[in-house]
Amino acid sequence: MTQETYMDFFKKSTSTGKKLRMLARSNLSKIGYTFEEFDILRSITDESPVNASELAENTGRHKSNVVPILNSFEEKGYIIRSKDKTDRRNVWITLSVNGIKEKKRVLEFQKEYISRLLGGISDDIIEGMLSSYRIIHEYLNDIISKDGI
Repeated sequence: MTQETYMDFFKKSTSTGKKLRMLARSNLSKIGYTFEEFDILRSITDESPVNASELAENTGRHKSNVVPILNSFEEKGYIIRSKDKTDRRNVWITLSVNGIKEKKRVLEFQKEYISRLLGGISDDIIEGMLSSYRIIHEYLNDIISKDGI
């Protein structure tokens, strides 16, 4: 493959990602959410508690950007914070009953939008792209791990 092909792939991938994020942000703003809030809400699982540092790492954000969103979620009654019994410095975050309902509502809203957005593209094309992105994602993760980035 030529360098021009690699550069075109890189340009199209990053451009497509930016467009998808822009459209997702626009859609989420209709229900009063930022993309960052959405990303953090969907990263809090119903199964096990998580702390702010783990959420920051899982969403690729700095902890100082995650904490204000968690404060807002706590004020709205979406999360419950509880101190770790063995290490009081650690605070665990879980979804409240209202938080579980809200997460379900927001995820459903976004899923419906993405389905409408990508509905004009065949399932075979979407599945092929997803398979390719998974391979590229893992490959890049390996490079990041090896390079210590």
